[in-house]
Amino acid sequence: MNILYEDDFIIVLNKKAGMASIPAQFHPSGSVANHLKGYYETKGISSAIHIVTRLDRDTSGLMLVAKTRFAHARLSETLQRGLLKRRYRALVSGRLQASHGSIEAPIGRKSDLSIMERIVTADGNMLKLILNGELGIRILMMLKLNLRRGGRTKSVSIFRILDILCSETICMVEA
Repeated sequence: MNILYEDDFIIVLNKKAGMASIPAQFHPSGSVANHLKGYYETKGISSAIHIVTRLDRDTSGLMLVAKTRFAHARLSETLQRGLLKRRYRALVSGRLQASHGSIEAPIGRKSDLSIMERIVTADGNMLKLILNGELGIRILMMLKLNLRRGGRTKSVSIFRILDILCSETICMVEA
């Protein structure tokens, strides 16, 4: 865990792929929250862990953590109002019809058995991805993904959605 910025109210950290944001049944230790708890103990910080922008286990990138309940409430409200922007990048191989444009589709749960997996479904919530491609070597293309609709949909779910919408495409998170 690499802390990039810290003050009395927030921590911005760079999370590695393969590390869960919070403990769960199949990975109870080694999460960002576990590491932050140890960090708080060494620094004498008595606050609970307040993760504002959580990332999936296999996603790398910046996370915003509030150090107080008040900061968490304010940042969560700012996120809900769309004033705090999140951007994602994916490395894509295959054939896309265009390097620029957008993908819009209703996204919902794959089944009642999974809270993580998402698919395109008629009763889902509309999601819009803005594609801004930077051409690479051969069939590789770097896409900047800008999530236009807020909510708790996670970045890896977005890449799975892109995989569904772009045939013959493999998407993985930029490390």
